Amino acid sequence: MTAVASTRMLLAWPDTTCCARSWWLPASSRAAHPCRLPLWRRRVRRRRSQLPLPTTVRWAVDKGSPDDPQHRSLLVLFYDGNARGWRIIDPNGDLLFHVPIAGSGIFGPETCVARARRFDEVTTWIALDRPTLELFLERYRTLRGVAEGIPAGEVTLSLSDSGCRG
Repeated sequence: MTAVASTRMLLAWPDTTCCARSWWLPASSRAAHPCRLPLWRRRVRRRRSQLPLPTTVRWAVDKGSPDDPQHRSLLVLFYDGNARGWRIIDPNGDLLFHVPIAGSGIFGPETCVARARRFDEVTTWIALDRPTLELFLERYRTLRGVAEGIPAGEVTLSLSDSGCRG
């Protein structure tokens, strides 16, 4: 066999894709082979593992932004584990408010975010108007926090006061 002939054979040899590896199957099997389906019909199985849910949640109250025209305060949640968001519910299970996971922020050393946070805790916060904050402060012992898990699940926890007020 000459070098030209062997090069032609290599170029004609099937590639290593799924369908190309099934070239040796009978025609009836190749038609039903999974990679013969259009791309949009193929099933992709991705398994997302469950991240650990929070086991504790503490709260604090910080001063809000001085630029906020509504002069809201920040309710800060400190928790371990992972959550996509929090729902604060009353003893009947009715929603009081929702606390989304906050992005980054700049908090000075005088804030509760800096003073009360433990090294193993995650922090999120929400700006609350005065009436909602006062309601929370009056009733926090009976309220519960429901953490929405990643990617699924949820856990309901008691809210512990960190004692910090900014």
